[in-house]
Amino acid sequence: KNSGATPSAVAKATGLHERWVREWMYQQCSCQVLQRHADVGPEASFGITESMYTVLKDQENPHYSCGLLSGFPFIMERVVKLPQCFSTGEGFSYDDGGVNVATAIERQHVKDFKHFLVQKVLPKVKGGSLVELLRSGAKVKVAEIGCGAGGALVALKKHFPNIELHGFETSQHALQRSRFNLTAAGLLESVQLHDVMLHPDALAENGPYDFVLCFDVLHDAPYPNKLMSSVRKVIANNGCWLVVDIATCDEKPVDMVHKGGKASMYFSMSLCLCMSSGLSAPGGLGLGTLGFTKKVAKSLSVKAGWSKMTKFEVPVLPTNSFFVFYP
Repeated sequence: KNSGATPSAVAKATGLHERWVREWMYQQCSCQVLQRHADVGPEASFGITESMYTVLKDQENPHYSCGLLSGFPFIMERVVKLPQCFSTGEGFSYDDGGVNVATAIERQHVKDFKHFLVQKVLPKVKGGSLVELLRSGAKVKVAEIGCGAGGALVALKKHFPNIELHGFETSQHALQRSRFNLTAAGLLESVQLHDVMLHPDALAENGPYDFVLCFDVLHDAPYPNKLMSSVRKVIANNGCWLVVDIATCDEKPVDMVHKGGKASMYFSMSLCLCMSSGLSAPGGLGLGTLGFTKKVAKSLSVKAGWSKMTKFEVPVLPTNSFFVFYP
């Protein structure tokens, strides 16, 4: 990061072919990811800039932004399958992308769970009274649906050690990562992890819950309507459900296209991941990356029997919207 290295030094340290390494380092320097240092003999020397190191490498830094990007080579493998999707109307689940897609999503959310979930998001729920409840010595039951690699589970249990915490997941790759991360944190025995594919009734059997969390799940789910109903049945009378999803708007998708900016990236991700996941089961709604709008959230929640919905934003997480549902 600081001293720089020559292509031959990098090749020797990594066991890679020097000619390929050299061309790659030239390419990275031309993109200003690397910067040129003083030559070492006849060879050029390069090092990563401090800002690029923060954005691309330091996963625990709040400005780290390379999580999902690291999964693009594996996500792009799905492109060759898209003609099949267009013909059949069926999508692919997240597990169809293999463990590399799961780990890319895990990296994407490291900073969210480490720096923002407990510190910035939860204090906005129920005017701060939720955090007070979680910190109390009372018997509080919490569930995360779509717990992925367990990042939020670790954060919740570390900050609120007295809660009874349950994690629910369908992805086998994510469950494997969740067990690994909970073990590394010394929390595997104190968090109840449920494989929903093996135990589809686990959510109902372990309720009711005082607080339920879903982080970037609803727009991916084939049946967000059924999920809305399932959580409504198991929420405690004074409980609430926090749904964190992709920030979008109530405009028609065709109107979002003309906004430019991140829309092109989101629609691309939707074809390869989000909408595909939402259409991976028969009759799936296929909301897509930008499909969980305020209108959709309100409509689904009313049909599922939720009495109230509120929405807030968190400035440090501008790509997300935050919905709270009350029984």
